[in-house]
Amino acid sequence: MKVNSPLEAMVEEPAANTATERALEKLFGLLERLPMACLVLGADLRIRYVNRATEELFGYSRQEMIDREPFGLIVEAAHVDFVRDVFRRLSLGQISGPSFGENVTKSGRRFLSEWTDTRLVDENGAFLGLLSAVTDISERTRMEQALEHSEQRYRSLVECLPDAILVTHGATLRLVNPAAVQMFHAESASELVGKSLADLLHPDYLELVTADGDLVRAGALRRVQIKSLSGSSVFVELVAVPLADDLGAPGSLIVLRDVSEREALESELRQKQKLEIVGQLAGGIAHDFNNLLTVVLSACTLLSRQALASNAHDEVELIRGAAESAASLTRQLLTFARRQNVESRPFDLNELVASAERLLDRVLGEDVELVVIANQPVWPVRADPRRIEQVILNLASNARAAMPQGGRLTLTTSNVELGADATRHELGEAPGRYVLLRVSDTGAGMDRETLAHIFEPFFTTKEAGAGLGLASCYGIVTQSGGRISVLSSPGSGSTFSVYLPAAQGEPQHLLLADTSASPAGSETVLLVDDNATLRSVTSRILESAGYRVLCVGSAVEALATSRRFDGKVDLLLTDVVMPGMSGTALAPALSRERADLAIIYMSGYTDEQITRRAVSTPGVYFLQKPFTPLELLEHVRRVLDERASPKGD
Repeated sequence: MKVNSPLEAMVEEPAANTATERALEKLFGLLERLPMACLVLGADLRIRYVNRATEELFGYSRQEMIDREPFGLIVEAAHVDFVRDVFRRLSLGQISGPSFGENVTKSGRRFLSEWTDTRLVDENGAFLGLLSAVTDISERTRMEQALEHSEQRYRSLVECLPDAILVTHGATLRLVNPAAVQMFHAESASELVGKSLADLLHPDYLELVTADGDLVRAGALRRVQIKSLSGSSVFVELVAVPLADDLGAPGSLIVLRDVSEREALESELRQKQKLEIVGQLAGGIAHDFNNLLTVVLSACTLLSRQALASNAHDEVELIRGAAESAASLTRQLLTFARRQNVESRPFDLNELVASAERLLDRVLGEDVELVVIANQPVWPVRADPRRIEQVILNLASNARAAMPQGGRLTLTTSNVELGADATRHELGEAPGRYVLLRVSDTGAGMDRETLAHIFEPFFTTKEAGAGLGLASCYGIVTQSGGRISVLSSPGSGSTFSVYLPAAQGEPQHLLLADTSASPAGSETVLLVDDNATLRSVTSRILESAGYRVLCVGSAVEALATSRRFDGKVDLLLTDVVMPGMSGTALAPALSRERADLAIIYMSGYTDEQITRRAVSTPGVYFLQKPFTPLELLEHVRRVLDERASPKGD
């Protein structure tokens, strides 16, 4: 049949189908005005109508397309059979909905397209053809692919970040990355998704959650504490920025960085700084107090030599006992302040522990079992063995107080070689070789609040005690170049770990000092001290022992007196810190004028520089204040005898 128009082609009996014809004519008029490409196929699936947009999309004129199948015209030859079958099934109503494919224009350009096909029927339901709307989706597809790639890159970035990422919708978690799963000790992301922010914050930081469950906004980083699913707490740095979802609902993008290690290091630094300030204060007080105690102790000794009534002797002994107790406290303060004189040398820690066992038995009593596990051999350590013995006794005394009903105290020694990572977490000191002394008890243990103050001076949990025992341990070990730490919890006992740096060379055996030499003498001593009372008492003690004393109050006077004195000056006994020229400046000046001069520094405390100089310079010694007359005379005698002995003895 000859086709004269689209309508005639679609309606075989126009007279009988005037209603259908009018409807189709109206449809074509509407399609012509649409910006979207539209085609109308007849029942034979040949093109009966195309609008202007179709001509522009495919490049064919209307005359070139009418009465032709679209399959061979705008579809690649390789896909013609497949597309023809799709359209056949569409015409039969077997499938519906949009379809996607690739089309080709008259110029040969290929593009991705979306086809939306609608069956056209008359009022009797007879199939008339298909109305197909065609959209070029090349650009949309490219954008979707770019968006998908962007999302994939974002997803990979979020999943690979070491920081925890949380995305919320209102108050509820919607997305978490693997780092967040690990931080909150979850098995999988599903354990976190759906939880609220309030579920994950430590109770101390719940004020950061708003009434609707979101986070309070702030531009700067916040340091907060979170709760893991296991119940533990972690310090994190948190930053939150607003992030709306696809529908514009409010939410947040939250980044969490674990700073628990940094928090611990900062807390340790603050504690060290606090202890350093307290130590400086304690050292200054002890220095001044030691001058007074030296006078009191020396005066007591001088008084006891005189003929006094029996009750007066008793009073003098009471004064001496109180002064010696005060001197013991100041020594502990100086130890904590790390200003106590130290005579370091290499020694075997196992030998020291073995020698201290007898003392420990008396300290602990019969109801505490002492267990010593001395791993052999241990490296020699360089420290003052007397001070390390004091550490052992103080720790044992502390353990005894924690075990009122008895228990077990275990001392263990071992070699430890620390690398950079282990040192950063455990010691905070330089990597290297250490000898570890571990002191463990089965006592009551300590809570976190007690542990935070355990090494502070005057802090004690005992009903009686000065609170200086563990502070002294801290000062001794730190001054020795080591580190002391403690692990404890209520009901689980305590373990103190003392790390002492290993020394080079062979250890020296621990020998008792020979005190058989007489403290008397007849040599000449140049005594220099700016404290007139102390100078007077010290001079009287030396003179009573037979020494000739040149007594002055300053370094300038000492130089002048030495130059005026024609005889031999055997010993310079000088205070360290004095107005004007110090004792450490005076001694070298006098030594240049008197080559055989022996030197003793005396002071209420010494800093590390003075101590190193006193130990390293031949013929120079140190006497710690406060001292008793006997200690003074023994020290002077020993120094003079060593100075007078032939070289090589």
